[in-house]
Amino acid sequence: MFKYERHPNILRLLGYFQDDIYFVLILEYAAKGELYKQLVKSGRLKKKKASRYIAQTARALSYIHQKHVIHRDIKPENLLIDLNDEIKIADFG
Repeated sequence: MFKYERHPNILRLLGYFQDDIYFVLILEYAAKGELYKQLVKSGRLKKKKASRYIAQTARALSYIHQKHVIHRDIKPENLLIDLNDEIKIADFG
C-alpha cells in the first residue's frame, strides 16, 4: 500500500490488525457497494450520473499517477459508491 493524503475518490485505509492466521484491513464504508452491481441491476447509467462517475474516476487516477502509482485493475467491481453517490477507487492489490 502506498502512503497518500486523503482524496475524496480513493477508498481510505483506516487501520489494520493481525493475529496468527488473519491480516484484517479496516476500510472506509462504501454504503452503495460496487458500481458493477448497480450496472447489473439497472442495465445502464443515466448520462449525467455516468459522466460524474467518469470525472471522479479520472481525478482519482490523475492523483495516484502524480504519486507514481498505477492501479492496473480498474473495473466496475473495484469502483465503489458511497452514501453521497461518490466513486471510491478500491483494491490496490
